[in-house]
Amino acid sequence: MKKRKRLLVILSTFVMAAQPLCVAAEMQDAEGFGAVEEIWADEENEEEFSAAPEVGNEDLNGFQAEISTEENDRIEAEESGEIISGAIAGDSVDSGISLFSLDYYTDSYGAQLDGNAKALYDLLVQNYVVDYSQYLDSVDFPFEFPDTITFEAVVEDGSFQRKGESYVQATDDVKTAIQAASDAFSYDYPQAFWFRGSNYGYRVSCVRDGSSSTGYRGTFKNFTFKPANREISENAHTRMGDFMNGVQSAVAELNEQTLGMDMEQKIKRIHDYICQRVTYRNDNTLWVHSAASLFLDADPAFVCEGYAKSMKIFCYYMGINCACVSGTARGTSSGTPGAHMWNYVQMDDGNWYLVDATWDDVGTPPSSRYLLVGRATKGQYITIGEERVEYTSFSTTSAETAGPVFILPVLAEESYADNKGKNEPAVTVVPTVTPTAAVSAEPTPTVSVAPTPTVSVKPIPIVSAEPTPTASVAPIPTVSVTPIPTATPVPTATPTPTTTTLTLRVKQTYKSGGKIKSVRTTNKKIVKVDKKGKITGKKAGKATVTITYTNGSRRIYQVKVQKGIVKTTAVSVNKRNIILAKKGKSFQLKVTLTPVTSQQKVTYKSSNSKVAAVNSKGKIVAKKKGTATITVKSGNKKITCKVKVKK
Repeated sequence: MKKRKRLLVILSTFVMAAQPLCVAAEMQDAEGFGAVEEIWADEENEEEFSAAPEVGNEDLNGFQAEISTEENDRIEAEESGEIISGAIAGDSVDSGISLFSLDYYTDSYGAQLDGNAKALYDLLVQNYVVDYSQYLDSVDFPFEFPDTITFEAVVEDGSFQRKGESYVQATDDVKTAIQAASDAFSYDYPQAFWFRGSNYGYRVSCVRDGSSSTGYRGTFKNFTFKPANREISENAHTRMGDFMNGVQSAVAELNEQTLGMDMEQKIKRIHDYICQRVTYRNDNTLWVHSAASLFLDADPAFVCEGYAKSMKIFCYYMGINCACVSGTARGTSSGTPGAHMWNYVQMDDGNWYLVDATWDDVGTPPSSRYLLVGRATKGQYITIGEERVEYTSFSTTSAETAGPVFILPVLAEESYADNKGKNEPAVTVVPTVTPTAAVSAEPTPTVSVAPTPTVSVKPIPIVSAEPTPTASVAPIPTVSVTPIPTATPVPTATPTPTTTTLTLRVKQTYKSGGKIKSVRTTNKKIVKVDKKGKITGKKAGKATVTITYTNGSRRIYQVKVQKGIVKTTAVSVNKRNIILAKKGKSFQLKVTLTPVTSQQKVTYKSSNSKVAAVNSKGKIVAKKKGTATITVKSGNKKITCKVKVKK
């Protein structure tokens, strides 16, 4: 008979729920959901190692183990880790991790996800939005990633060791997919108001690699998603039915009030409806960082996150494409930026415009200063472009490492009112839900961490703070929302196309990206497009390019080709205020030019290179304690970033 050794290893992994903006700093208790590993080592090449889920205790000192060489002895080890999402996301370095199947924003952050992240995102939508009534008792569920994650396992003395470059990378792949799914879900579906992230557990199975006498192949499997301990308040998910009844009633009321109105009038009515019923109030609870109060409380009150999420919910069920956007905002050119959340809404001209109900809730009737405005529109004192810096990452794993980076809608330069009549109406845009109506029974893992609340004082036209966590899931057909007030999204087979304006110089090219099914141009002599989505300007003029993707979505490019160089009209960066802890620390500036096809060079200059130096690629390096200003310039457009080196 073969001799066997039985080894047991406990792996404990947890993820803290995404933390909101505009919230008082609040530490979340670390809670782990572990994975117990049972390892069987045979003398012949038939060894198999597996780990079963089990709750593990937190030990922030890391991996610990007591090993016995006696046959059938149990070996136990405990380890903990965390992922933090939310308010501090914008203060971190973007990870640059790309899980995207698209290179632009269509109708959701989830539509940008691919593979395991997309699968989990779709499952979250199916379970917590479409089939929410089945999760009023328990919100935990098991799932598997459709794309198996494996690694070269390190096995020593018959015991699986949690180390090695391959294992570290595989673990990071799991965490990234789960975080991305949770982040996108939180921003796309605020009707799941109770959701702030999740713990998760999984098995690790190690089997002898058939091609090697000593190597082992490890696999992650049997995931469990456990958000119960990450809710905005205890058992908040049990009120989901009442919440959705409140949503349905309010949407029915608004549909009746807006009957016969055009899109602009409908947006204003939604905006005013929220402002007239809600009071800005921060009581330092997670409740005010959701839309819950508007639909569940007798005296509704919340911070900017609640205003933005309420607007997103109403637009979703009334057939209007709307996105939640977080970042920093300031009331004056010299004001201190504060964390904030607002909305971008896509109008019937195909462009995206800013709506900020929080800053408009300053009287009766509400102000319309921040209703359907563009980047060049003047806010209270300065332009929107000067007021606000968008976050492209909604979570962070540490003070210096951010979570997955998302693509935001491109905000129009002028307001909707100013643009009226300038452009021919584009196809009316109806938001599409990326998840399929029928999601596979096995969800993909995902976790978003509870954001450390950040405090924000509702500004008159000043800043209110607070971002929101999110998540994304695996690919499945897209669903389009019907304007009829229904508590669950109604799937449709054909997604509505999104329109984008594009300026090219003759012979200049632009790569649209994505998984393409077919392409078409209205004038090949002016604009050429190949099967890979590369658009090329042939001669001066205008043409329309339509690209259809394998997921059924379509992108329409209104292309203008000109003889002269494409100049920069605006410059934005991923961060305007940067804090570096000490000498040697660095930060990578990421620059976005408008239009994206601008051919003008980007340059960087430091006001004090002895404090903070910057290279030609935008990498800032701390030299010594002090402050410096980095100027980023393209053509005659520029933007500045303040850098503080602590020591």
